[in-house]
Parts: sequence; C-alpha cells; structure tokens
Amino acid sequence: MRVRCPNCRKSVVNPQFNLGCAQWCASADKCLGGAGLGTGETLRRVLDGRLAQILQAEPLRVKEIRAKMDRVEAESVTRKVDPLPALIAEAVRGAFAPEQASEADSFLHMLSQELDFPLDAVEKARQIINEN
Repeated sequence: MRVRCPNCRKSVVNPQFNLGCAQWCASADKCLGGAGLGTGETLRRVLDGRLAQILQAEPLRVKEIRAKMDRVEAESVTRKVDPLPALIAEAVRGAFAPEQASEADSFLHMLSQELDFPLDAVEKARQIINEN
C-alpha cells in the first residue's frame, strides 16, 4: 500500500507492505479498498490483465510489454522509487500508438476512475508518456 514519506510528503509505495494475506483474507476488500479490487490483486496484476484484454489478439506483443514492465519495476525497486507511474506509462506506450492519444487518455481515465489507481500515479504516468 501507499504511505506518505515523512521527508518529502509524497505518497509512495510502502516497500514493507505484503499483499500475501489478500489472497485468502475475507476482509481484504475492506482492508485494501480499490487496490485489492476485492480479489487481492496487486495493481500490477490489474494492469497486466487490462493490457491482455486490450491486446488479446497480440499475445507476443503483450509478452514484450510485460518484459519491459518487469525491467521498469526492477529498476524502480533498485532506485527505491514508486514503480507504478513507470509501469502505467510503459503499458500505455506499448498498447497505444502515438496517434491513439485519445484511446490512451481513456485508458488512463479508466485506471484512476474505475479501477481506483492512485490519481497521482496516473498523472505522473501521463507526464512520463508526454515527455517521450
């Protein structure tokens, strides 16, 4: 889950948080809220699932994007930064061509509004996408 850094006051991923109990706990949806989506799924899994839905006819492309996301996640952990914005940006860049900006924007909106992804992470992902 996310915590507020005592130094910079930004909302960051708690590196000590373990979602393992969400797989079996009946109260996971109350405890995790939107992050668990009632299933104990991590936001990464939810993002992976949506990516697979969007690109269901292109499994090799999904595999390539997931491999890039794995690298981004590993780099973020090494640098001790929140991986979620970079993961979202990588998924969007992989799933949508530059000329599909409106579809990409709809996807980002869906993440924050329907799937309860943290708005700050989605907005940071939007910045990353627009920088490249």
